[in-house]
Amino acid sequence: MNIIKWLGTILIIIATIMRVVGYHFLDLSLGLVGTVMWAYAAYKQKDNALLTVNVFIVIVLLFGILNTVL
Repeated sequence: MNIIKWLGTILIIIATIMRVVGYHFLDLSLGLVGTVMWAYAAYKQKDNALLTVNVFIVIVLLFGILNTVL
């Protein structure tokens, strides 16, 4: 489980850097993958607060991706 959390963390950090340098779609995509990893980890650890925030962020990122693509 630690590997999933660390990979998710690294992807979210890279996504944040992509946002700063202007790669919006890459930011959304990497952020989505990293957040899904964290949501999975939260689910497996039965951490409802962490799961809730990550599911909310996944939904927001999906809307962002859809708005970028469409």
